[in-house]
Amino acid sequence: MVKYQERKGGMAMKGELNRTIMIYVDSYDNHVPVGHFHVASNPETTPFNSLSRLLIDINDYLDKEKFPQSFT
Repeated sequence: MVKYQERKGGMAMKGELNRTIMIYVDSYDNHVPVGHFHVASNPETTPFNSLSRLLIDINDYLDKEKFPQSFT
């Protein structure tokens, strides 16, 4: 269950919970993590079968959501 968290100055801003990504490692296949992740605002999960796949999929999600990027 996702709840808004109390913060100094009031409740979390609308849409802020979209930034929370839950990562679940279900098992290891020859020392390689296998699992799934999901965003708090979306009940669908995205499976991954390697650390590189996890990072690529999270990066794709953040790009899709137009999350701010560092240009340094």
